[in-house]
Amino acid sequence: MNLNRPILKRKLAQLYYPDHNPKTAHNRFLIEIRETPGLMKALSRQGYDPNVKKWYFTPAQIKVIVRYLKEP
Repeated sequence: MNLNRPILKRKLAQLYYPDHNPKTAHNRFLIEIRETPGLMKALSRQGYDPNVKKWYFTPAQIKVIVRYLKEP
């Protein structure tokens, strides 16, 4: 996975949940982000705000996710 460019949230979710349809994978992925201790706080330090609708994660946010959830 290329950690040096933005990636769509749905695409990253499908990498973590390849056996699910895109919408289910996206929903499960966001739940996992919320429920993983410390992950939301670390993402917010990188500018992530769950209340702001953005379609992608930045490279810095992806690195944080991989650090907490491991590479898919």
